[in-house]
Amino acid sequence: MTAAVDTIAATPDEPLARFLTQSSHWHKERHQVSSSAFLPSRLATGLSVFRTTGLDARAVWALGDLHVVPSPVRRVRGAATVIASVVTTAGLTLVRDDVPPRHAEIRNWPEEKEARKQCALELAASASLTLRDAT
Repeated sequence: MTAAVDTIAATPDEPLARFLTQSSHWHKERHQVSSSAFLPSRLATGLSVFRTTGLDARAVWALGDLHVVPSPVRRVRGAATVIASVVTTAGLTLVRDDVPPRHAEIRNWPEEKEARKQCALELAASASLTLRDAT
């Protein structure tokens, strides 16, 4: 069975969390998101994000732990949050599939490497960084 897809996935001001699992996804000294956090692989058709409207911090981390890093040994280390309008302003499309719940993908990435990098830079520049505490 194919998941239902909704290209009108979010209101323009809806927050979208890109869960971070690698320290290369942020700049510790500047407390900023790195463009690498938003750069899909060349083979990927989309970039995974989660819609977090109405969730408190504990629920956001639980969402990442359950669906992004479902391992008792590893955890999500941070989240880069952008609002949905930033995605469309960058010329990309947000597609909600809700598999897993609250999941969406940022799609329609340019084919050219430099154009993809520019989109990732735009998303990262608008993103807020939340790092998980060490506890």
